[in-house]
Amino acid sequence: MEQMASRIGIEPGSGLVGRFGDTVVLIRRDPSAAGRADQSAGELLELAAAVASDQQLPATVIAARLASWVIGHMSEDVTAFGIVVPVQDGVVMFLRGAVQGAITERGFTHQLSGEQALTWVDQLIPGTFERLEIGSAADRPVQADPLSDLRDGVVPGQGFVLTRVASAREPEPAAADADSASPAWSRAGRSPTASARASSSSSSAGGSSSISSTPSSTRGGSRRASSPSHRSGRAWAT
Repeated sequence: MEQMASRIGIEPGSGLVGRFGDTVVLIRRDPSAAGRADQSAGELLELAAAVASDQQLPATVIAARLASWVIGHMSEDVTAFGIVVPVQDGVVMFLRGAVQGAITERGFTHQLSGEQALTWVDQLIPGTFERLEIGSAADRPVQADPLSDLRDGVVPGQGFVLTRVASAREPEPAAADADSASPAWSRAGRSPTASARASSSSSSAGGSSSISSTPSSTRGGSRRASSPSHRSGRAWAT
């Protein structure tokens, strides 16, 4: 069976991009608040590593832990960040502050903005997407260096793009074990029926969020329509 692996492309910039297993985080840094910004960035990197270390955490627990950090720093800290964490039902995307997320599938791109929320945006993204990105540059897609490929660790950057690429073929598992043997969105050629049943929700505690859908070839143009994201999956294979 053909497996799908993830490639993390990086857009150079003054922020930080960290990868811990299959969890990826973007942290926007404010040069004018270097000391406080570095402390917050360090805490967020530790939180991302902690969340990544327990692959059995449900989506609600992950979102709650990230929200708790935001609430605990809301009075004095405006650090913007975005993170994606794989879970059994897909991928948790969490955005806080001036960062934007986008998910592309079947020629359409769904956009999320942390900047439009008073607090944060969290959403469960089922995992049949072809491309997922988080960036801090406004009003344009992330422009990742085509030669970049973050496997692990932390590097400078102002955005990242996660794309699915085919990896080595593996023996077909027994029929009874097929669904549990590999992540749902790493099974090539599977029917998207499960994805139609998956739920996707965005929340903003006391704020608001926007989700827009545009054909990927005309992203940023005048044609826009509201649309939920419907995909299903688990962690991407590395």
